[in-house]
Amino acid sequence: MRYLAVVLAGCGFSTSVSTRDAAELDATIADAAPDAWTVDACPQSYIAIGAGRYRPIMTLGSFWPNEATCVADSMAGWTHAAVFEMLAEAADVRAYLVALAPTARTYGVGAVQAPTAMLVGEGWVNFHDATLDPALWGIYAAVQQPDDGAVGTTASPEDHQQNLAFLDLDATGAQPYLRDGNGNGGYAHICECDGRPLGMTAQSYILGDVNRPPQ
Repeated sequence: MRYLAVVLAGCGFSTSVSTRDAAELDATIADAAPDAWTVDACPQSYIAIGAGRYRPIMTLGSFWPNEATCVADSMAGWTHAAVFEMLAEAADVRAYLVALAPTARTYGVGAVQAPTAMLVGEGWVNFHDATLDPALWGIYAAVQQPDDGAVGTTASPEDHQQNLAFLDLDATGAQPYLRDGNGNGGYAHICECDGRPLGMTAQSYILGDVNRPPQ
């Protein structure tokens, strides 16, 4: 829970639509989560979307306070921003949100770029410390993502203006899911309960983000 304490303190906080094979995701979760964990252990505020359990935060805010709220949902460390490990998982969550027709269009998810990345498309990991599937990136404002604030292509030099990933309902393309952003401003958020804690690498990248407000 070290990350929870850091984020909460730093932010000033006190402390279905489905397009995939649910059995496949259940097996993935079972393989990765602790033996004692089941989806029944998730907070009641988390709803079934596909085979996963999620909670949208519709109130707009910065990434870091929203993520602290996700983490605080489970003292066991089982909740955090949604980690899309399969394209179909992103499709499920996007379809669910689109059906709600929400005012909020952009949702923080569990992916972050390494502070040492030299290229726009380099060094992205999900919150379980696995390399982010590049197929998740969509097109936003007619630009292929990630673009580090319109710096250029994924092979352009990185200046770390946008180190976080967001599910954007206005994204387009064959896989209209993620775009990058700086985390400051009016974002919604998608929490996930999957029985797995934030990875240590992802935690260090979050804390090393130059856009994170001073602590």
